[in-house]
Amino acid sequence: NSPPLADEALAVLTSLRDSNSRATANIYSYALTMKALSMAGRLEEALAVYDWAEAREQADIPADTGVRFRFEVGPIVRTAAIQIAARLGQIERAEEVFEGIQSPDVNALQTMVYVYERSQKWQNALDLLSRHSQAFSDGLTAVKPTPSTFHSAIRSCAQQGAWESALAIVRELMPQAQVSWTSTTFESLAQILQPRQDQEQEGRIEISSEEHQSFTDIKELHPPIDWLRGEAKTIGLDLTQSQLGRMAAESSMSKISDIFRSVLETVKPKSGKVQDFGV
Repeated sequence: NSPPLADEALAVLTSLRDSNSRATANIYSYALTMKALSMAGRLEEALAVYDWAEAREQADIPADTGVRFRFEVGPIVRTAAIQIAARLGQIERAEEVFEGIQSPDVNALQTMVYVYERSQKWQNALDLLSRHSQAFSDGLTAVKPTPSTFHSAIRSCAQQGAWESALAIVRELMPQAQVSWTSTTFESLAQILQPRQDQEQEGRIEISSEEHQSFTDIKELHPPIDWLRGEAKTIGLDLTQSQLGRMAAESSMSKISDIFRSVLETVKPKSGKVQDFGV
Protein backbone atom coordinates (compact mmCIF):
# COMPACT_ATOMS: atom_id res chain seq x y z
CA ASN A 1 0.00 0.00 0.00
CA SER A 2 3.04 2.28 -0.22
CA PRO A 3 3.43 4.80 -3.09
CA PRO A 4 6.12 2.67 -4.80
CA LEU A 5 3.73 -0.30 -4.98
CA ALA A 6 1.06 1.98 -6.38
CA ASP A 7 3.54 3.15 -9.01
CA GLU A 8 4.42 -0.44 -9.89
CA ALA A 9 0.78 -1.53 -10.10
CA LEU A 10 -0.07 1.42 -12.33
CA ALA A 11 2.95 0.79 -14.55
CA VAL A 12 2.08 -2.88 -15.07
CA LEU A 13 -1.59 -2.09 -15.77
CA THR A 14 -0.63 0.65 -18.22
CA SER A 15 1.75 -1.70 -19.99
CA LEU A 16 -0.92 -4.38 -20.35
CA ARG A 17 -3.50 -1.83 -21.43
CA ASP A 18 -1.30 -0.34 -24.16
CA SER A 19 0.25 -3.59 -25.31
CA ASN A 20 -0.64 -5.24 -28.59
CA SER A 21 0.22 -8.66 -27.20
CA ARG A 22 -2.31 -11.34 -26.28
CA ALA A 23 -1.74 -10.67 -22.57
CA THR A 24 -4.51 -8.41 -21.26
CA ALA A 25 -5.46 -7.06 -17.85
CA ASN A 26 -8.45 -8.71 -16.20
CA ILE A 27 -10.83 -6.92 -13.86
CA TYR A 28 -8.77 -7.92 -10.82
CA SER A 29 -5.80 -6.02 -12.25
CA TYR A 30 -7.91 -2.88 -12.46
CA ALA A 31 -9.40 -3.41 -9.00
CA LEU A 32 -6.07 -3.97 -7.28
CA THR A 33 -4.53 -0.95 -9.01
CA MET A 34 -7.46 1.20 -7.89
CA LYS A 35 -6.99 -0.05 -4.33
CA ALA A 36 -3.23 0.61 -4.34
CA LEU A 37 -3.70 4.15 -5.67
CA SER A 38 -6.56 4.87 -3.25
CA MET A 39 -4.53 3.69 -0.25
CA ALA A 40 -1.70 5.92 -1.40
CA GLY A 41 -4.09 8.88 -1.43
CA ARG A 42 -4.01 9.18 -5.21
CA LEU A 43 -7.76 9.29 -5.66
CA GLU A 44 -7.89 11.07 -9.00
CA GLU A 45 -5.63 8.43 -10.54
CA ALA A 46 -7.69 5.64 -8.95
CA LEU A 47 -10.83 7.05 -10.53
CA ALA A 48 -9.03 7.32 -13.87
CA VAL A 49 -8.24 3.59 -13.68
CA TYR A 50 -11.95 2.94 -13.18
CA ASP A 51 -12.59 4.95 -16.35
CA TRP A 52 -10.14 2.67 -18.18
CA ALA A 53 -12.08 -0.38 -16.97
CA GLU A 54 -15.38 1.20 -17.98
CA ALA A 55 -14.06 1.97 -21.47
CA ARG A 56 -12.70 -1.57 -21.76
CA GLU A 57 -16.11 -3.05 -20.90
CA GLN A 58 -17.90 -0.86 -23.45
CA ALA A 59 -15.39 -1.74 -26.16
CA ASP A 60 -15.48 -5.46 -25.43
CA ILE A 61 -17.67 -8.07 -27.06
CA PRO A 62 -21.40 -7.25 -26.65
CA ALA A 63 -23.15 -9.06 -23.83
CA ASP A 64 -25.77 -10.66 -26.10
CA THR A 65 -23.26 -12.60 -28.21
CA GLY A 66 -23.09 -15.45 -25.69
CA VAL A 67 -19.31 -15.18 -25.28
CA ARG A 68 -18.39 -16.84 -22.02
CA PHE A 69 -15.49 -14.69 -20.85
CA ARG A 70 -16.71 -11.18 -21.59
CA PHE A 71 -14.91 -8.42 -19.65
CA GLU A 72 -17.24 -6.90 -17.04
CA VAL A 73 -16.52 -4.27 -14.42
CA GLY A 74 -18.99 -5.67 -11.88
CA PRO A 75 -20.69 -4.13 -8.80
CA ILE A 76 -17.69 -4.52 -6.47
CA VAL A 77 -15.40 -2.33 -8.58
CA ARG A 78 -18.22 0.14 -9.23
CA THR A 79 -18.91 0.39 -5.49
CA ALA A 80 -15.22 1.17 -4.91
CA ALA A 81 -15.45 3.87 -7.58
CA ILE A 82 -18.50 5.35 -5.82
CA GLN A 83 -16.51 5.58 -2.59
CA ILE A 84 -13.53 7.20 -4.34
CA ALA A 85 -15.71 9.74 -6.15
CA ALA A 86 -17.43 10.62 -2.87
CA ARG A 87 -14.08 11.14 -1.14
CA LEU A 88 -13.21 13.57 -3.93
CA GLY A 89 -16.50 15.38 -3.34
CA GLN A 90 -17.77 14.37 -6.78
CA ILE A 91 -21.29 13.32 -5.76
CA GLU A 92 -22.72 13.56 -9.28
CA ARG A 93 -19.93 11.30 -10.51
CA ALA A 94 -20.72 8.82 -7.74
CA GLU A 95 -24.36 8.86 -8.87
CA GLU A 96 -23.33 8.21 -12.47
CA VAL A 97 -21.29 5.20 -11.41
CA PHE A 98 -24.17 3.85 -9.32
CA GLU A 99 -26.66 4.27 -12.17
CA GLY A 100 -24.28 2.25 -14.34
CA ILE A 101 -24.84 -0.83 -12.17
CA GLN A 102 -27.51 -2.93 -13.84
CA SER A 103 -28.44 -4.80 -10.67
CA PRO A 104 -27.11 -2.98 -7.57
CA ASP A 105 -26.20 -5.35 -4.75
CA VAL A 106 -26.61 -4.64 -1.04
CA ASN A 107 -23.18 -3.01 -0.72
CA ALA A 108 -23.65 -0.67 -3.68
CA LEU A 109 -27.06 0.47 -2.41
CA GLN A 110 -25.82 1.00 1.14
CA THR A 111 -22.74 2.87 -0.08
CA MET A 112 -24.79 5.27 -2.21
CA VAL A 113 -27.25 6.00 0.60
CA TYR A 114 -24.33 6.57 2.97
CA VAL A 115 -22.77 8.98 0.45
CA TYR A 116 -26.02 10.94 0.43
CA GLU A 117 -26.05 11.00 4.23
CA ARG A 118 -22.49 12.34 4.41
CA SER A 119 -23.22 14.96 1.73
CA GLN A 120 -26.46 16.05 3.45
CA LYS A 121 -28.66 15.07 0.52
CA TRP A 122 -31.55 13.54 2.43
CA GLN A 123 -34.04 13.81 -0.45
CA ASN A 124 -31.71 11.83 -2.73
CA ALA A 125 -31.29 9.15 -0.06
CA LEU A 126 -35.05 8.93 0.46
CA ASP A 127 -35.82 8.78 -3.27
CA LEU A 128 -33.24 6.06 -3.91
CA LEU A 129 -34.42 3.92 -1.01
CA SER A 130 -38.07 4.46 -1.98
CA ARG A 131 -37.42 3.23 -5.52
CA HIS A 132 -35.46 0.22 -4.36
CA SER A 133 -37.98 -0.73 -1.64
CA GLN A 134 -40.77 -0.53 -4.22
CA ALA A 135 -38.76 -2.66 -6.65
CA PHE A 136 -38.21 -5.28 -3.94
CA SER A 137 -41.90 -5.23 -3.02
CA ASP A 138 -42.87 -5.66 -6.68
CA GLY A 139 -40.47 -8.58 -7.12
CA LEU A 140 -38.27 -6.68 -9.58
CA THR A 141 -35.17 -7.24 -7.45
CA ALA A 142 -34.15 -9.89 -4.95
CA VAL A 143 -31.85 -7.50 -3.11
CA LYS A 144 -33.38 -6.48 0.21
CA PRO A 145 -32.01 -3.23 1.73
CA THR A 146 -30.29 -3.85 5.06
CA PRO A 147 -31.43 -2.23 8.33
CA SER A 148 -28.17 -0.22 8.26
CA THR A 149 -29.16 1.26 4.90
CA PHE A 150 -32.48 2.41 6.34
CA HIS A 151 -30.78 3.78 9.44
CA SER A 152 -28.44 5.84 7.26
CA ALA A 153 -31.43 7.30 5.40
CA ILE A 154 -33.26 7.97 8.69
CA ARG A 155 -30.27 9.89 10.04
CA SER A 156 -29.92 11.77 6.77
CA CYS A 157 -33.54 12.95 6.93
CA ALA A 158 -33.61 13.70 10.65
CA GLN A 159 -30.32 15.61 10.68
CA GLN A 160 -31.70 17.95 8.02
CA GLY A 161 -35.00 18.44 9.86
CA ALA A 162 -37.08 16.26 7.53
CA TRP A 163 -38.82 14.59 10.47
CA GLU A 164 -41.91 13.37 8.61
CA SER A 165 -39.73 11.69 5.99
CA ALA A 166 -37.61 10.04 8.70
CA LEU A 167 -40.74 8.62 10.31
CA ALA A 168 -42.13 7.57 6.91
CA ILE A 169 -39.06 5.36 6.42
CA VAL A 170 -39.95 3.46 9.61
CA ARG A 171 -43.68 3.35 9.01
CA GLU A 172 -43.79 2.74 5.25
CA LEU A 173 -40.52 1.87 3.53
CA MET A 174 -39.19 -0.68 6.02
CA PRO A 175 -42.45 -2.71 6.06
CA GLN A 176 -42.59 -2.45 2.26
CA ALA A 177 -39.11 -3.98 2.02
CA GLN A 178 -40.01 -6.54 4.72
CA VAL A 179 -37.29 -5.22 7.03
CA SER A 180 -38.03 -5.29 10.77
CA TRP A 181 -37.00 -2.25 12.75
CA THR A 182 -34.77 -2.70 15.78
CA SER A 183 -33.57 -0.77 18.79
CA THR A 184 -31.00 0.88 16.52
CA THR A 185 -33.83 2.16 14.32
CA PHE A 186 -35.54 3.73 17.30
CA GLU A 187 -32.28 5.19 18.59
CA SER A 188 -31.49 6.64 15.15
CA LEU A 189 -34.58 8.79 15.60
CA ALA A 190 -34.70 9.41 19.33
CA GLN A 191 -31.01 10.20 19.80
CA ILE A 192 -31.27 13.03 17.29
CA LEU A 193 -34.43 14.58 18.72
CA GLN A 194 -33.88 14.17 22.45
CA PRO A 195 -30.67 16.27 22.69
CA ARG A 196 -32.40 19.05 20.75
CA GLN A 197 -35.30 19.04 23.17
CA ASP A 198 -32.82 19.22 26.05
CA GLN A 199 -31.14 22.20 24.39
CA GLU A 200 -34.50 23.91 23.97
CA GLN A 201 -35.32 23.43 27.65
CA GLU A 202 -32.01 25.06 28.48
CA GLY A 203 -32.96 28.03 26.29
CA ARG A 204 -30.11 27.40 23.84
CA ILE A 205 -32.25 26.78 20.73
CA GLU A 206 -35.83 27.01 19.50
CA ILE A 207 -37.35 24.10 17.65
CA SER A 208 -40.41 24.03 15.44
CA SER A 209 -43.84 22.66 16.23
CA GLU A 210 -43.23 20.07 13.50
CA GLU A 211 -40.19 18.78 15.37
CA HIS A 212 -42.16 18.66 18.63
CA GLN A 213 -44.85 16.65 16.88
CA SER A 214 -42.22 14.30 15.46
CA PHE A 215 -40.91 13.52 18.92
CA THR A 216 -44.47 12.75 20.04
CA ASP A 217 -44.93 10.51 17.02
CA ILE A 218 -41.72 8.63 17.83
CA LYS A 219 -42.96 7.99 21.35
CA GLU A 220 -46.11 6.45 19.89
CA LEU A 221 -44.15 3.92 17.84
CA HIS A 222 -44.27 0.38 19.14
CA PRO A 223 -40.87 -0.23 20.77
CA PRO A 224 -38.81 -3.26 19.68
CA ILE A 225 -38.46 -6.17 22.07
CA ASP A 226 -34.66 -5.96 22.36
CA TRP A 227 -34.92 -2.30 23.40
CA LEU A 228 -37.57 -3.14 26.02
CA ARG A 229 -35.43 -5.95 27.41
CA GLY A 230 -32.47 -3.63 27.87
CA GLU A 231 -34.55 -0.90 29.51
CA ALA A 232 -36.16 -3.41 31.90
CA LYS A 233 -32.80 -4.83 32.93
CA THR A 234 -31.50 -1.38 33.90
CA ILE A 235 -33.98 -1.43 36.81
CA GLY A 236 -33.49 -5.10 37.59
CA LEU A 237 -36.49 -6.55 35.76
CA ASP A 238 -35.95 -9.87 34.01
CA LEU A 239 -39.12 -10.11 31.91
CA THR A 240 -40.11 -13.19 29.93
CA GLN A 241 -40.27 -13.21 26.13
CA SER A 242 -44.06 -13.36 26.24
CA GLN A 243 -44.25 -10.38 28.60
CA LEU A 244 -41.95 -8.39 26.33
CA GLY A 245 -43.92 -9.44 23.26
CA ARG A 246 -47.24 -8.29 24.72
CA MET A 247 -45.67 -5.05 25.88
CA ALA A 248 -44.23 -4.32 22.44
CA ALA A 249 -47.45 -5.19 20.61
CA GLU A 250 -49.88 -3.35 22.85
CA SER A 251 -47.95 -0.34 24.08
CA SER A 252 -46.38 2.79 22.73
CA MET A 253 -43.26 4.45 24.08
CA SER A 254 -45.37 6.95 26.04
CA LYS A 255 -46.99 4.10 28.02
CA ILE A 256 -43.84 2.17 28.90
CA SER A 257 -43.28 4.03 32.19
CA ASP A 258 -46.70 3.00 33.52
CA ILE A 259 -46.20 -0.60 32.42
CA PHE A 260 -42.82 -0.88 34.10
CA ARG A 261 -44.25 0.53 37.31
CA SER A 262 -47.14 -1.91 37.27
CA VAL A 263 -44.69 -4.79 36.84
CA LEU A 264 -42.58 -3.44 39.69
CA GLU A 265 -45.58 -3.73 42.01
CA THR A 266 -45.33 -7.52 41.75
CA VAL A 267 -41.66 -8.04 40.90
CA LYS A 268 -38.94 -6.76 43.22
CA PRO A 269 -36.07 -5.10 41.29
CA LYS A 270 -32.64 -6.65 41.83
CA SER A 271 -31.11 -3.21 42.27
CA GLY A 272 -33.81 -1.94 44.57
CA LYS A 273 -34.00 1.24 42.52
CA VAL A 274 -36.80 2.50 40.33
CA GLN A 275 -35.75 4.58 37.36
CA ASP A 276 -38.13 7.13 35.85
CA PHE A 277 -38.98 5.96 32.33
CA GLY A 278 -41.28 8.87 31.57
CA VAL A 279 -40.77 10.20 28.05
